[in-house]
Amino acid sequence: MDFRKLPKLVLHYHFEGAIPWTLINEYLRAEKLAAETSDHPPWHFGDETRFSGFDAFRDIFQNYIHTTINSMERAEAAARATLEALARENVRYAEINWAPTFFWQRGLDYRDAYRIFEDLKSEFLETRGLHVRWFIGFARHRDACLALEHLETLLALGPVDGVDIQGDESQGRAGKFTQVYDVARDAGCFLKAHAGECDGPESVLEAVERLGVRRIGHGTRSAESEDAMDSLARLEVLVEVCPTSNFRIGVIESVRDHPLRMFRERGIKLHVNADDPMIFHNTVTSEHELLGRVFGYAAEDFAEMNLHALDQAILDDASKKKLAAEISSAPDGGTL
Repeated sequence: MDFRKLPKLVLHYHFEGAIPWTLINEYLRAEKLAAETSDHPPWHFGDETRFSGFDAFRDIFQNYIHTTINSMERAEAAARATLEALARENVRYAEINWAPTFFWQRGLDYRDAYRIFEDLKSEFLETRGLHVRWFIGFARHRDACLALEHLETLLALGPVDGVDIQGDESQGRAGKFTQVYDVARDAGCFLKAHAGECDGPESVLEAVERLGVRRIGHGTRSAESEDAMDSLARLEVLVEVCPTSNFRIGVIESVRDHPLRMFRERGIKLHVNADDPMIFHNTVTSEHELLGRVFGYAAEDFAEMNLHALDQAILDDASKKKLAAEISSAPDGGTL
């Protein structure tokens, strides 16, 4: 079937890692970075390419994104191109992480980024039927005091949809962000956390128990612990699985080794995501196709996942009801 036609939700997507390569390449040319201006995709686009570790993955941000998104005009163009790409995949709801430090460390005002992103929410809902929610992503390796400062600055401007901690879990425990999450919770922000990717199941349990999240990004290594899996199922924590990402970074040896089938059998709610498409050379649709090939998943499986995601979506009841009806009908008009 044509998975592109399925109405989809996106819960795990990074602005900085999702900017279309065509735009990045245009900016590389403008910066005259000759070594990186080929029309051919960069080396990391190979389907079987794997990074030597999280640091090698992070180097891509420095080599491609940090060197090119160096003005608010480019940031706006990048955000617009990213949202257009999602709309073309029939994504109807998207939660996208962005990092204030991405702008702060290159002398740009992250408050301007907030304003741009907020304006794009209404524009894309009106023109493309895409509900966008922007999450503040705080790097685990950075000082929690800086995260708190950035959060409070943005809350002074207006509402913040949600917060997340991201990056290598071994570089910063979830517990150090408790004050950040307390402030976010009091402000009405949705709370989630990356965990169980670079570090073991203890990082998942810590995020759930110390931060009170009911959404985990990746969560792959929860499979190493009965306690972690039991907690995820019992507390109805939704896990944002990213199979291609996990394979490329080395969390799993092959996509077939991803524990998502076991998670579903254990009653853990899942939702499939693309993570950083520019880096992993994937799309939301290609992740659906991948699980179709590897695990035999069909439209009804993805409908179940998207309905789990919809339960936690930041939408009013009327919008949820309308989107649920779309998800529950196959592209050809038949029921799933």
